[in-house]
Amino acid sequence: MLAAWNARQWDVYVDFHDEALEAVFQDGAAHDRDEHLAQSLSFCAFFADAKIHTEPCLTHFASETGEDACVVARLTGSISAPMIGANGFLAQDRRAFDVTSTLVCRWRQGRVIARRQLITPDLIWRQLAGL
Repeated sequence: MLAAWNARQWDVYVDFHDEALEAVFQDGAAHDRDEHLAQSLSFCAFFADAKIHTEPCLTHFASETGEDACVVARLTGSISAPMIGANGFLAQDRRAFDVTSTLVCRWRQGRVIARRQLITPDLIWRQLAGL
C-alpha cells in the first residue's frame, strides 16, 4: 500500500482501501475513501517528492490476528517554490522536511477499513520555514 503511495500509483493505492473506509487524521475529522484519496493527491501536489520510508521502517507491528497493524516511518519531502502555510509560516524554496509518521490500520479481507494517520503539520511547516 505505501509503495503504491510512493510511486503515485493511485489506482493501486485506492484499491487497498475499502469503499466504506473511515480515515481519521490528527485533526480528528473522519474522511471516506474518496476524501482520503483527494487529500493524498493534494499533499503530493504540494510536495511532489514526498516519500514514506518503509525500508527500513522505524517500527512496525501487527495484532495476533493480523487485523490491526501499525507502521511508524519517516516522511520526507520538499517544496520547489515559496509558500505560506495555514499557520502563517513562510516556506522557502528547496526547503525539505523529515518527520515521523504513524499509521494505524484495521484490515478486513485484504483491504483497509479504518485508518488513523498521525503527522505533525506544524513540524513540517517549521522545518520548511527554517525555524
